[in-house]
This record gives sequence, structure tokens and C-alpha cells, in this order.
Amino acid sequence: MISAGGIYGIAFDVLDASGVLAHAATATLTITLPDATTATPAITDTAVPGQYRLAYQTTIPGRYTAHAVTTGPVTSFDDEFDVSPTPWPAIVSLTDAKNQLKMPLTDHANDDLLRDYIAGVTGALEDYKHEVIVRRVVTDELDLCGPPFGGRRSFRVWSAPVISLTSVVSWDGSVTWDVTQMRVSAAGVVRVMGGVPVTGLVDVTYVAGYQQVLANYRRGALVMLAHVWETQRGPAAGMGMGGVIGPEEHFRAPGEFFTVPAKVKEWLGPPRPVVA
Repeated sequence: MISAGGIYGIAFDVLDASGVLAHAATATLTITLPDATTATPAITDTAVPGQYRLAYQTTIPGRYTAHAVTTGPVTSFDDEFDVSPTPWPAIVSLTDAKNQLKMPLTDHANDDLLRDYIAGVTGALEDYKHEVIVRRVVTDELDLCGPPFGGRRSFRVWSAPVISLTSVVSWDGSVTWDVTQMRVSAAGVVRVMGGVPVTGLVDVTYVAGYQQVLANYRRGALVMLAHVWETQRGPAAGMGMGGVIGPEEHFRAPGEFFTVPAKVKEWLGPPRPVVA
């Protein structure tokens, strides 16, 4: 996983009709950024004729696409890659992940892959818990017209737990409510304690997640990381199969276990009840 501002390696080979590496007469690379703007950085095969390489520096988070065409010989190449926002969504640190997998901290060969695994584990555990675990800013679009008129003095946001309320603004930005006159619970219930009710289609921005990730959540995330790492790449150095599989899970071939195994669920506890 690459964070915004990081480097993504673009690489493709140009072969002639005989399947041999060949220098192209022209090579044009077009990168489409997440905001739909495009860039056309120069790409060359200066090191080895026919092997085109570029260290592309990303700028904003989101999905990028890369499309290259060459002439003489005529070839094409396509790629897509995702760039995460900063800070990237990580329930555990890269250092903790390496310690769990018994990797030397000085070994950076798998850093990008590990970051991708950590982000995936974070998303899977947040889905299981029905919570935002990693602290971040969230904006919900809510329709608070209220029956029949007059707006709402109490409403609920979509994500929990909530740390703080940032702003409540009408969809067109014409009306701003004073959040200092509102009280928000960790469960996401906002109450208007003073001033006018909130009404209409509004954007509610708030900070959700945990100020500090709970110890049992961190431990469960590391156990799950070891689990998915083993099913994809085999046991980490020095780790026997028993390091992930507990008595509550009978033996199966690698890859057959549930993504969130029972041992991880025991660390995390039950999911947060969903309120309609």
C-alpha cells in the first residue's frame, strides 16, 4: 500500500514480433489521477532497451490508472493502483506487525505488502465490529427535515464511536449550526441543547474511532494478521501452526479458515449492535 506522496513503480516490457525485447520508436504514458486529471510523465528504457521503468510520485489519495502505448513496435500496457490517504488506516503499526510475524525490523522487503495486509485487516475488523476503530474524520449527509416542519433537536450519525462533533452545515453551505450548542454521545446521538433545530439536507462532520486503540483490539488484529499471512504465504519464520489455530478450530488446509477466525473474535468481543 502506498500513501499519498509515495512512489509507485510503473514497469512494462516492449517485445517485437519475435518476442524479443526491443526499443520502441515512441512511448507515451498517460496517468489518470483520482480527480480525473491526467499526467503524461516521460518513461524511458535507458537501463535495458525494451524495459520501460518509471518511479511515479503520487499526489492525492484514490484510484490511479496508467495507460501506455508504443509505436515501432506497437504495444500497449495498462495498470491500476490505489493510494491511501495519510495517515493510512492502520489498527496496528508496521513495527508491531513485524514483531508478530517474527520479521527483522530492518528487513523492508515486505513493507508495502504488510501495509496492504494491515489496511485489509483493519477494514475487516471494523466491518465485523460495526465500528470505526482507527480514528478519522467522517462526513455524513443526513436528511433532517422533521415531521412535519421545524427540523430536529436530536438525530443520529452513521458511524460510532464518536469522539467529537466538528460541524453541521446545510448541503449548499448557506446555513451553519453552532456545534458548541450540541452534545454528541459516543454512540452517535447528537442533541441540540441550545439554538435553533437542525433542518433540511445537511452535512455532519465529526471525528469517529478511538483515541487509543484498545489493547484487545490490537491483539486480535495481530492474531488475524498472522492468520491471513499464513494462508497466503505460509507460516512466518519461527511460527508453528499452533500459533494461530486454537482448540476451537479444527485443522484444515491453509486457505480454508474463515477470514475472521474464532480466536480473533474472542479477542475483539461481540459486534456493536446495529441501530436502524
